[in-house]
This record gives sequence, structure tokens and C-alpha cells, in this order.
Amino acid sequence: MKLLSCVPRLVSRKSLSRSSRLEARFSIMVSFEEAPLLSRRRFLQTGSVAAATATLPTLGQGAEGDKPLPPAVAQLKSLHSEATPISVDERRDRQEKARKLMRENNLSAILMTEGTSLTYFTGIRWWGGERLFAMVLTAGI
Repeated sequence: MKLLSCVPRLVSRKSLSRSSRLEARFSIMVSFEEAPLLSRRRFLQTGSVAAATATLPTLGQGAEGDKPLPPAVAQLKSLHSEATPISVDERRDRQEKARKLMRENNLSAILMTEGTSLTYFTGIRWWGGERLFAMVLTAGI
């Protein structure tokens, strides 16, 4: 069995007679056997390659009119070595503070979906998808 796709076609009323307009209203565009549908995965792969290829020529070039940093900014030192990871105890304290605020405001729970709130309270970095990923933080332990 051959499946066919029908797509409406735009037809000028003045250029065709009534019978021709009725016959030309739909035209068969492509059969699935001749041109298979593009899967979501294949579409994303193709799109990613196209996007990467489009940006390659500009990666090594700066924007026009690049100027050196102001002296005050150029003298700043990196504090990267002084940064420490957020501990489990600090995340627990954040959750306890949120629970306290929830009790004060008569809230039973907070639903946190993927994103910055989930990262702030748990350290889990989960950014979207087809399925819901969430955490329920209740006012009681």
C-alpha cells in the first residue's frame, strides 16, 4: 500500500474555469516511499551541523571596533582559586530556610521544575526535556 500526502494548492479563480478549479484544489506532492520522513534525531543532527558550519568563519575574528579593556577592568585579578563548591550542609540550610518561610506564609509545598531553583536547592542541573523532572519541597520534614 502506498501512502500519499495531499497538500492544498493555491489557485487563482480568474485563471481557471470552475471545473478546473475543483480538480486543481488538491495535488499529490510526494509519496512516502520516494522520500522518507525525516526523523527528529536526524533533523537535530542536520540542524546542529548547519549551525556549527555557519559560525565557523567568525569564531577566530573579533567584532569590528574591538577596543582594549579599560585599565581598571584589566587590572582585576581572577578569584577562581578562592571559589569553593557549595556543600551539602549549605544546600540543606537553604531548604530549611525555604521550609521556614513556607510555614510562615501558610504554604504546604513548593514544586520546583528543572532550572535554576532546582540547582539552587539540590545541586541537580537538569535542563528541560520531553518529560517532567521536578522536586517537591514540603514545609515539614
